[in-house]
Amino acid sequence: NELKLQLLSHPSYPSLHSVTGVLSHFGIENMALEVPKNRETLYQLPDNFITILSKENEFVIVTQHDTSVELLYGSKKKKIVSVNDFLDMWSGIIVVIENENVETLSNNNINTTLSNSLYFLSIAVVLGVFFYAKPSLFETVHFSLTLIGIGISYLILKHEFGFHSKALDKFCTATETTSCDAVLNSKGASLSKYFKLSDLSFIYFTALALSWLFSVNFSVINHAAIIISLLALPITFYSIYYQYNVVKKWCPLCLSIVAVLWLQAGTLFLSHFSLTSIQPDALSSFLLFFSFLLVTSLWLFIKPLLKKQQDLEKLEIEHYKFKRNFELFNAVYSKGEFIDTAIHTSKEIVLGEKNAPIQILLVTNPSCYYCKEAHTDIEKLLANNTNEVNAIIRFNVSSDITNIAYKVAHRLLEIYDTEPIEILEKALHEVYKSNTDLNKWLIKWNESTTDSFAKELEIQQRWCHDNTINFTPALFINGKPFPKEYNRSDVNYFIEELIELAETEISQPNSTLEVVN
Repeated sequence: NELKLQLLSHPSYPSLHSVTGVLSHFGIENMALEVPKNRETLYQLPDNFITILSKENEFVIVTQHDTSVELLYGSKKKKIVSVNDFLDMWSGIIVVIENENVETLSNNNINTTLSNSLYFLSIAVVLGVFFYAKPSLFETVHFSLTLIGIGISYLILKHEFGFHSKALDKFCTATETTSCDAVLNSKGASLSKYFKLSDLSFIYFTALALSWLFSVNFSVINHAAIIISLLALPITFYSIYYQYNVVKKWCPLCLSIVAVLWLQAGTLFLSHFSLTSIQPDALSSFLLFFSFLLVTSLWLFIKPLLKKQQDLEKLEIEHYKFKRNFELFNAVYSKGEFIDTAIHTSKEIVLGEKNAPIQILLVTNPSCYYCKEAHTDIEKLLANNTNEVNAIIRFNVSSDITNIAYKVAHRLLEIYDTEPIEILEKALHEVYKSNTDLNKWLIKWNESTTDSFAKELEIQQRWCHDNTINFTPALFINGKPFPKEYNRSDVNYFIEELIELAETEISQPNSTLEVVN
């Protein structure tokens, strides 16, 4: 879900830039290239890469084999083609990721695999319960057709909810005279403002399946199910008439439902039933009524929740797409007052490439709860932009040497001055880790025995006072405050554009963005 949200809400979706941007967001190293379309180049590429097919204008994941190429489409459809056929359809544009990150992407599908496993397990349980009762041929065929009806009804509801797949869309628009949308969105497809024929279809088949499970396990002849199967036939005539004469388009999914209803009626020939021998009895009628009542009640409760969830997801995507618009961000950011963040005599902590085009200043306090999240954001930013970003850690702590925040800040400066940067990064991470006990941290990392950095902390505190920075955390990018209209974690959305803007400023000094080295 997170991957889907990040991709769909990317301002440039569905471009290649959106794909590389999302990969970078998840810390996956990637590179977009346009390469010559020939065998020699293809064999020099990694075994796995993302590309665009020129004829289909679609992203696919490519896996190279000895004499063939496997294509994995967004719809999860796999296709194996020869190398020559692949070269004919290949655009030459690729996105390459590190091999270890292929496993990371695969691990992101665990939840999907689990969901599919639960789905198939549920079907297996239903079939197991049904066949445990040793049903007759008639009951088996009728029940199987009912399950097919549930599946088709599910596809119709999925289509109406806006969850499209290329295979289903292709099925619905196979010819000029077929269109599922035209029929399903027509006036005749609705029984009321809140209830449609698609709802009725799903409820009908699901309730029918439930009644069969009850009847075969209670050894009841399900006369009621047989009767309702026959009573459902008139609606098939309405459906065919409406599609042919009113909409003048055919809905393949709707016609599939019609076919299932007629096949169910035809199963009577597989049984010893005759129309004169079918008489409703109290028990089968009660089981069918109870099944319909239960399924209808559940669906009327669940459907509004599904609709609300869908609306919230759409709203979330639109929200993030608006929020991630760099032009809007830059309009606010560029209005910020420039502050000279440099302390030339300082020995403060600097993480990352010192000459990077983006300089981030984080004013922090070891005892500040809200600084923990800010440090996590900075760690992620530095990890994903090793050579383009540096971060200055500036402490705004009390001058009281007995204060725990003062002691921790002093010790961090001491570690930075005497130990490798990796040791400092580990110590800093532990300070701002959730639920860290600073007293225990001091015991582990040893309290400073000198006051060699007391002057340094005083200089940093004075700078904060002179610039009226009274609260932590405070974030500055190239001398300008990070806009308060955005969350600090949002900086990850804009870092790529900020780097380009800063590099432009370096080459064109008259630009409006000021870069502080």
